[in-house]
Amino acid sequence: MKSLLLHGTGTSVRRRRQRHDRWRSQDLETDPALALFALEPRVLLSSDSLLLQGASESTGIEVSGSFGGDADNDPGGVGTEPVPGSISGLKWMDRDGDGQRGTDEPGLAGVTIYSDLNGNGALDPNEPATVTSSDIAGTAIDETGRYSLRTLAPGAHLIREVVPEGYEQTSPVDGGGHALTVGPGQAISGINFGNLPLPGSVHGLKWSDVDGDGDRDSGEPGLAGVTIYSDLNDNGVLDDNEPRTQTMANDPATSFDESGLYWLEVPHGFNVIREVVPSGHVQTFPDPDVAVLSSQTIVNQPGNAVDYDITGISATAGPDGGLDTTLELTMVWADTCGMLIPDQTTFFVSHESNQVTVSLFGHQVGEVCGDFPTPESIEVNVGTLDPGIWDVRGTLHELNDPVVRSLEAHGQVLVAGGAHRLDLAPGEQVVNLNFGNHPLPGSVHGLKWHDRNGNGQRDAGEPGVPGVTIYADLDHDGALDANEPSTLTMLDDPNTPVN
Repeated sequence: MKSLLLHGTGTSVRRRRQRHDRWRSQDLETDPALALFALEPRVLLSSDSLLLQGASESTGIEVSGSFGGDADNDPGGVGTEPVPGSISGLKWMDRDGDGQRGTDEPGLAGVTIYSDLNGNGALDPNEPATVTSSDIAGTAIDETGRYSLRTLAPGAHLIREVVPEGYEQTSPVDGGGHALTVGPGQAISGINFGNLPLPGSVHGLKWSDVDGDGDRDSGEPGLAGVTIYSDLNDNGVLDDNEPRTQTMANDPATSFDESGLYWLEVPHGFNVIREVVPSGHVQTFPDPDVAVLSSQTIVNQPGNAVDYDITGISATAGPDGGLDTTLELTMVWADTCGMLIPDQTTFFVSHESNQVTVSLFGHQVGEVCGDFPTPESIEVNVGTLDPGIWDVRGTLHELNDPVVRSLEAHGQVLVAGGAHRLDLAPGEQVVNLNFGNHPLPGSVHGLKWHDRNGNGQRDAGEPGVPGVTIYADLDHDGALDANEPSTLTMLDDPNTPVN
């Protein structure tokens, strides 16, 4: 005779006294009257368990609820669905691609995890699936990347992820899944997935901006052999560890001109794409990339001024990547009677240490004549600075009696050629990041002399000839035209040691 011991919370029993009576339901958990009684000789019922020995429909008994049972003979109990199980884990960004989660590797939200019931490696409509969580505000833990697949039928499951675009699965290896067997009511945890973010790429063109207008016009060619790089530390110069490439030369075997094109693989995230401006050129596109990075006021001696800061910077592109730079310095006077004396401003530039020192002079004019602080700004052109981060040290001298070296402004500024700033998703490609350079004019130098003996060589005693026109014959017609560059040979300057 078969025996089955059933347990379950919320179990209810309905029974009838005669075949045509209505069913009467009673809840074992809430009705103490059902402590223990005999329904038929072979059926015993209590509020904790039900023992059926060969019971049949003739007993007039119907049992419903969630039951445990004899897993070998009847995994789900009598007349019920099997108790579902669950699988949970974490989806994380495997930044170094080693398949192991490091302490600085975050969870990834919004990724689909599923049970691949038919083993075809794809999520089908009938397959259990969930999406990894974002962080939940107000909790003590970071839930980002966590997931739980609930209500899984007992049996074999192959747990996979839908790998998000721009990533490569590193755990489990080879893009595989986790093969598991879930028992009735079993909760399995620690089933994790790691993904390596793929690098992004940027594409563009470096061209010769012949007319210098910052736009590529018809007939303006690409420039080959120019270095394009990602300025990872945003310091305006190419460092050893930074990704770089060179613009292409034309391939005559193709149907188009590749001159000046480039392709650069860069890490995902924030990138600053720059060029190394080639010698003999000035960058015309993008505009110079300058910024005040920091500024603080240092008090040396008490004076009328209460604040002194580096408040602005501007620049224009110069030859070979240099930038003609102007700093804006602002001080705040305690009243409206403070005044700077611009013609006493001095500055010193140390190219060896990337430092600019500016000295400003000002003074109190008459008595206090205002009840509120008044800022006063001055622009100081400090000449051509090379690309990079520069230290700025400004000192304010107040021309009182005696002179007071009152305040200093300490800070840093970024001086760099034009750049493209962008935030790349893993695997993202961005195009049309272009750079324009205007070729600087060249120069020729020489001597016009009186070849007295006509041998084509300048001999001792043969003098130079002043006042002769020298020109560039642009159209090769042998005549000086109005649009052609020209100059006159020089006279001797008696104030110099040379003729």
